[in-house]
Amino acid sequence: MNLHHGAGWRAAGGPAIESVLDRPLLDKLGAEVDRYQDKDFLKAVMAVCALTACADDEILLAERCAITAAIQREPAFQVFDVDKANHIVNEYIAALQEDGEPAKAVLSAKVERMAGDPKRSRTLMRIAHLIITADYDIDDAEMKEFHRLCALVQMDPHTVLGH
Repeated sequence: MNLHHGAGWRAAGGPAIESVLDRPLLDKLGAEVDRYQDKDFLKAVMAVCALTACADDEILLAERCAITAAIQREPAFQVFDVDKANHIVNEYIAALQEDGEPAKAVLSAKVERMAGDPKRSRTLMRIAHLIITADYDIDDAEMKEFHRLCALVQMDPHTVLGH
């Protein structure tokens, strides 16, 4: 793993997320997501989850488990209905796997709709980074997708992560 890409957590037997990621950032993320509970934001969140998970043209079981674990356990996601969120992200992942670029364009449009609000955009990109770093296997394709998503919402990736 390239250390400048960040850190994540291991779903089975790994360290608690709080011991791996900065707790202040996670606390901020939870408070930020709590403000944006509307349907469009939920769909944008699930879109970034699907897009980042599929960035390397494959979604391994470990990656899918990391998304499910994040949706179920991460405080930042607790404002969403877990079953609904899982259903949406499953649909988005299936669409990306079946339709490729057309599905990517549709999901990217959901993300791009958040561009008018810098705080909302930053929260969305922090979620994207959380998913990318979830399985400790961060590759260049995932980071390229993170940077692409940041550009969609007109955010500097370094600003998103507080660097």
